[in-house]
Amino acid sequence: LFRSVPYAVLHALEHWKSQLQTMEMSQQYLQDNIFRRFTNFRDDSRGQVKGSEMGLAMVQDVPDIVENGYMRLLEIVKYVGKLVVSSYFIVGENPDTGLPLVISGTTIVAYVSQNYTKNVEYIEAVSSRQAEIVEVVQEANQKIRLIADYYMRPQVQSVLEKCTQSLTTASLPTKGAAVANDYLD
Repeated sequence: LFRSVPYAVLHALEHWKSQLQTMEMSQQYLQDNIFRRFTNFRDDSRGQVKGSEMGLAMVQDVPDIVENGYMRLLEIVKYVGKLVVSSYFIVGENPDTGLPLVISGTTIVAYVSQNYTKNVEYIEAVSSRQAEIVEVVQEANQKIRLIADYYMRPQVQSVLEKCTQSLTTASLPTKGAAVANDYLD
């Protein structure tokens, strides 16, 4: 009975957390403030921000930042709490397990700190390629009559194909890193 108390507490906290709408409220707060900041830019500063980048930031980057940043941090705190409680009971039952626990924890921290920057670079590369695709599509949509009148469809299609090929190439390292990270979990 005594050993099930920590898990009951964790379950109750997990249920409470699921009802808080932390992720949704964080996304809304971040989106509202990014847009507010954007609308307060001077005209020349606002002109330097592409519409495609702003759109992607609002509907893709913000949820990604909240889900893979802020919410992951809360998840890490949860796992560290579980690890501390579990380690306490494991070491209490068998003191010889302390060193392997320290070694495995150190290994995980080293792996995460080593690969974090690389993973961020991969994600930024994919996001940049996606913004290029959105930009080409928006520009083609705005200038479709001009493109059609001057028979430029094949050239525009070629530009889009290069962008999608670039996205595919940029996505591969991200997927490889995701597989490696999943196996660490």
